Amino acid sequence: MVPMAQQPCWKFKLYKQIAELWDKILPECSVKEGPDGGSWVYVPDENNAILGRNTNKQVYEGLTTGLLKVIAAVFGCLIANRPDGNSRPATPKISTQEMKNKPSQGDAFNSRVQDLISYVVSMGLIDKLCGCFLSVQGPVDENPKMATFLQHAAELLHGMCTLCFAVTRRSYSIFDSNRQDPTGLTAALQTTDLAGVLHMLYCILFHGTISDPSSASPKESYAQNTVQVAIQSLRFFNSFAVLDLPAFQSIVGAEGLSLAFRHMASSLLGHCSHVSCESLLHEVIVCVGYFTVNHPDNQVIVQSGRHPTVLQKLCQLPFQYFSDPRLIKVLFPSLIAACYNNCQNKVILEQEMSCVLLASFIQDFTQTPNQAEPQPHQPREDVDINKLRVMFFGKIPGTEVRLAGEFLSLQRLEGTYLHGQVYMSGVVVASLLRFQSTLVIAEHVDGSLAPITLNTITAARRLGGEVSCLVAGTKCDKVVQDLCEVAGVAKVLVAQHDAYKGLLPEELTPLILATQKQFSYTHICAGASAFGKNLMPRIAAKLDVSPISDIIEIKSPDTFVRTIYAGNALCTVKCDEKVKVFSVRGTSFEAAATSGGSASSENAPSSSPVGISEWLDQKLTKSDRPELTGAKVVVSGVGASRAAVDAGFVPNDMQVGQTGKIVAPELYIAVGISGAIQHLAGMKDSKTIVAINKDPEAPIFQVADYGIVADLFKGLRNGSVTAGDLGPWDSRAPPGRAAAPCKSSGCASRVAQLDTVTTDTFFFLVLGMKRGISVWTFPPLLQVSVS
Repeated sequence: MVPMAQQPCWKFKLYKQIAELWDKILPECSVKEGPDGGSWVYVPDENNAILGRNTNKQVYEGLTTGLLKVIAAVFGCLIANRPDGNSRPATPKISTQEMKNKPSQGDAFNSRVQDLISYVVSMGLIDKLCGCFLSVQGPVDENPKMATFLQHAAELLHGMCTLCFAVTRRSYSIFDSNRQDPTGLTAALQTTDLAGVLHMLYCILFHGTISDPSSASPKESYAQNTVQVAIQSLRFFNSFAVLDLPAFQSIVGAEGLSLAFRHMASSLLGHCSHVSCESLLHEVIVCVGYFTVNHPDNQVIVQSGRHPTVLQKLCQLPFQYFSDPRLIKVLFPSLIAACYNNCQNKVILEQEMSCVLLASFIQDFTQTPNQAEPQPHQPREDVDINKLRVMFFGKIPGTEVRLAGEFLSLQRLEGTYLHGQVYMSGVVVASLLRFQSTLVIAEHVDGSLAPITLNTITAARRLGGEVSCLVAGTKCDKVVQDLCEVAGVAKVLVAQHDAYKGLLPEELTPLILATQKQFSYTHICAGASAFGKNLMPRIAAKLDVSPISDIIEIKSPDTFVRTIYAGNALCTVKCDEKVKVFSVRGTSFEAAATSGGSASSENAPSSSPVGISEWLDQKLTKSDRPELTGAKVVVSGVGASRAAVDAGFVPNDMQVGQTGKIVAPELYIAVGISGAIQHLAGMKDSKTIVAINKDPEAPIFQVADYGIVADLFKGLRNGSVTAGDLGPWDSRAPPGRAAAPCKSSGCASRVAQLDTVTTDTFFFLVLGMKRGISVWTFPPLLQVSVS
């Protein structure tokens, strides 16, 4: 039968045969009356959990399902082979005047199909299928024949809606108010609440969950039979939404059915988050878009209920749905539909994801010519929502798309939206960066702000948006005052309590979580010091996100650069977490200005002390030297390598390297250090590097600006080196020089004109010519003094 349907459909020789199919299928779809007066349909299992124990030995499932499948296939052929509405016979045998009065092939086809759909509706097929769907009260996983019947019944309804849209010449725009359906299909589906399909789907999903016994925390998922029924049901919903969007939104948004829809969408999104099922996920996404577009009441439904809501689950889909152009066309139109003209939903989107992505999508869409409203002569392949789900956005008029773009660009002031000041920026991305917000955890010691906090504030400002600082501890009024004056800080949150003495991470973690819950920051960061490295992983674990440690560059609000392999390689990390938690390498960012700011201060959200640890005491060693990471000049001998620390020459707090402190002074002098990879990781960002080593092949010369090949214990104790021991250090240097190139050779070549250079003179010349400083002196014992 199906091949015959592919013949020229305007002749419609199969009309009588198709009508006979309906005559056979209608009695089989009737809801029977059982011996006890109850309603039931046939199922093969006598103890079926769906419809009770009533049975009927008619061959219901084979015949009826087969008929449904055949007619659905016929509908598919009619849709695929329908003639163009303007086509006519190539060699007409009638006069021109008669031809003008004669309907075209397309008109004849449309009229015949409309008659067929009207016949089906008038014979009561929709009512009979509705009775079958409403009879389902439980899972179908154990009843594959019933699942097959439900699947093909929903497929038939999907085909009817798609065919009706094709032959009734409905407006392409989904916002068209002039909608007339001469077939009566729309009215029948409205009367029966979508033929009871949503009720059926709710029942099989509510009772059809299974748990994975191998999982420590059971996750909700559905068997394949349930998934297939859900896919066909959603395709029916989406095709009916194309046929008559206001009717679809009115039916599904009604009291009772709206709760069923919300449960259905949430459950299926949860299933797709654990089990890969792209076709099901796409149908759910598109259905939510049709349900919410331009409908304020339905937009409220998708953001209400138990968290995570339907809208939040859409925002938490895998990252590829926000980066892959093919998947973006599926997700973004529905997200825009859910928040268009709804400020509350828009705020949720801003909290869960970046509106920059949506605004960019709209900008690209509006710049593509002839995409929103195709011309009449173009093929109407989009009528099959299963084949072209991505065209949902194309069914929205261009004016509505532009208004959506303007709505996403509304200015926000003190939590309200200024609808009278709508603008569309030329650079939408820049206008939406204000929705970023960053919390910097301030580190302070003995009443003074740690310098690395200023570097972290600079990094936070590069993210865009508002920067807030959290200060916790006791007697930290001076720290709060200093932070309020730092340029770029908008707000300082203060938490003073004895529990925060010593900045114990066990006590700070609940405080930061409470702050995040109240303010919903997009980024949380701290310096990559011992304090930050101890605290930030805890915060990330509590928020269930992946932390990013020791970043050295920020490319965008979700893209960061950090070093790997002890600084020998750079890794660019793109983070798709809803909250980005990271630590900042202080030497990679300039310190923020400590003046010019005017931040306000307020109390941080309260949190109860944990009490699992207690701060007892801290002993500080007095030193005449500056703190190592803040010194402008570092001589390794004062700041040492691990070998010197292990040998007992210097204490551990003076170690420079990957396992020690990371420094970036104006001048770094490496004395007797070969340049192991771990040491280089801690000092290679120094502005000027001077290396002294007896081995000309030492790796330290790879990063040095100037170098001396000399024995630490001989040449430096005598206070002089020969001119032959000096650069320039490049690959062409003769034997006795370092083969590795230095970063600069100007100063060394000038020094080489001298016969003998004392160590003091060498360092003086380096500083004088490289930095313009002439007041620094370096005694032979390499103790640095600055005047």
